[in-house]
Amino acid sequence: MTTDYQWYIGIKGKIRGPFSTEELVNDPRFCPDLYVWRAGFAEWQRVKDVAELSGLSPVSEKEEGEKPVVGVKIPVKKPAVSPIDDEIVMDFWSGPPFFILFILLSLLLMIIYFYSIS
Repeated sequence: MTTDYQWYIGIKGKIRGPFSTEELVNDPRFCPDLYVWRAGFAEWQRVKDVAELSGLSPVSEKEEGEKPVVGVKIPVKKPAVSPIDDEIVMDFWSGPPFFILFILLSLLLMIIYFYSIS
């Protein structure tokens, strides 16, 4: 009997997952050089170095520019997210930086002030 682990993959500096073994093998990014992690691993490992995955055939070639995720520890427990989400991504640059808004507001107030005194 084989155990179906929850796998995470490192793609272009981002963590994707969890995937079942079947989902991982059927993923178009699956290849021998793909970095994977699961509970029980101390570090990220390449598919070709993992006994459970090394004999499985990749579906397609590796994406251009893939690099391993280095120095990132995955929690053993899955984070609480909605069933629709399969990952948590925090993007601090999705909106305009607040200092630009502060500068624009300051300039607007200075223009109004100088216009009112002249």
